[in-house]
Amino acid sequence: MFLFRFDLLQGFNGQEMQFATAAYYLSFYPAEDALNNGLSLDSIKRILEIVECAMAAPLSIKLCVEFLVNLYQLDQFTDNQQRTLAYSLICLLNIKNKFNFKFAGELNFNVDSVKNLMDHSEHSSSSQSTYAYYFTELTPPVALPFQVPDWIRVSADHVAEVGFVFGGYQTVKDDELKEAYLEDPLTNASSAYLKFFNATREDLQPLSNTMMTMWTNFAKSGNPNQPLALPADVPEWPQFNTETNKFLDLNKDNISVITTPHKERLEKVQSVLFEARRLQVLADKAPVHSALNLSFTL
Repeated sequence: MFLFRFDLLQGFNGQEMQFATAAYYLSFYPAEDALNNGLSLDSIKRILEIVECAMAAPLSIKLCVEFLVNLYQLDQFTDNQQRTLAYSLICLLNIKNKFNFKFAGELNFNVDSVKNLMDHSEHSSSSQSTYAYYFTELTPPVALPFQVPDWIRVSADHVAEVGFVFGGYQTVKDDELKEAYLEDPLTNASSAYLKFFNATREDLQPLSNTMMTMWTNFAKSGNPNQPLALPADVPEWPQFNTETNKFLDLNKDNISVITTPHKERLEKVQSVLFEARRLQVLADKAPVHSALNLSFTL
């Protein structure tokens, strides 16, 4: 495969679909006051049925809902905020426009990232390197066109690491950008976009500097640890392989080496839910006279 010809640095964040949960689902349930209280189990089941499971296992939706409720223990919470936090890990954002965006937390980014890392480490040549990261720094909230309650913000949101990799704290102010490059004032959307990638807090700048060094080292050598030395308190970033499953947890308080986050849960999503979907696709393609008989057992 094309991917195996190159070094790979890939990862995901602590709470990939935080903004989607807040923007698209909490606001759908005003009667429950979901923005303040979170979503009930019945509401989450309805969302799973028409969104996540319609994507992940369209021919076995009810079984899929049951599987995800059990796997993420959504029926074990007495507090709807905690239940919604658990649901946010699998939340799917499906924007039906000309781009037809589909984003799902662990069902998309996390599972696929781990599979890519495993495939790359197993099938690429010994000269290609494989590195995995888990970004968990909770960045400052920014002004967005929808409300994101504080209680749902527990870890890094989708693309939150990008501002650190590109030194967002060094970006110029909106008015300077407008004066230098634009004739018209920045739109609200453009302004929000810039602020989203701007880690302005002073205590976050060392983390951004370290990550810029890691990523540029990797671009130069295929190794994030060299040629430029990392800060003395930063551990060496080990390569990922299927035996050790090493990730680097990136945050301002304690950069540390960990194993694949939620590894057992991600493996169950891959081996049970996605394997069932694969078998369903094969059955759908089989000739009508075929004796193929498939069951979807969660």
